Amino acid sequence: MINYDNVTSTCLAPYLLPTTQSKAFYQNVDGCGLSCTSDAQYSQDEQRGVKTSNTIQVSFGWIFGFAALFTMWIKPQKNLKSNVDFILVRIFLCRSIFALTMVFGMTLQFFSKSVFCEEDGTLRVSGGAPAFICGLSFFSIYVSELMDLQCLAILCFALSRVTKNAEKIKSHLTWFLIISFIVSIIIGIAAVSLHAVQGDSLVGICHVGKQPMHQAIFVIGIQGLFVIIGNVQL
Repeated sequence: MINYDNVTSTCLAPYLLPTTQSKAFYQNVDGCGLSCTSDAQYSQDEQRGVKTSNTIQVSFGWIFGFAALFTMWIKPQKNLKSNVDFILVRIFLCRSIFALTMVFGMTLQFFSKSVFCEEDGTLRVSGGAPAFICGLSFFSIYVSELMDLQCLAILCFALSRVTKNAEKIKSHLTWFLIISFIVSIIIGIAAVSLHAVQGDSLVGICHVGKQPMHQAIFVIGIQGLFVIIGNVQL
């Protein structure tokens, strides 16, 4: 239960904290914003469980990310025997790099709560330019998500045409990846420009906010489009 004392007009901790930022006011309760360390939707035990799970996932993310990078980058370089091998290694090398980038974005929460917290302790919400560390977390994670989906779409496209245009696809593969990265950055900038980025205290990151319009455009719409493109290529 999120409480507000109507008599004394004070925010009752731990879920509401006083704030002067109008964009952070909770459901038009002037002067009160959601705490960035206590989520009213979950019990304290559930929140501790999720944060423990986050720590484990990030740890395994670094371990398996570097293992995949080593496998894709160092081991196969001397014996790429076919165009299919070349395409697979390049695509999964790309995915390994951006998997590590995503893990980096998730790791920032362990160094500073300002990823998802304002200076007054309230949750960082959409409505303005995010702080640098929040923006770094957002771009590391969201752009990596988009690149992962686009890498899979490019993989499906390349494999479906490798028998007819092998050399052409092989020579243009790097450009496909560069263009995909530029597109992902532009989409990320658009999300920031439209004030669609906010903190998520439970996961400890900055991502697309929970507003239905932002979710419809930047999660369901754009990410769904990349999934459809990849499936069409199959």
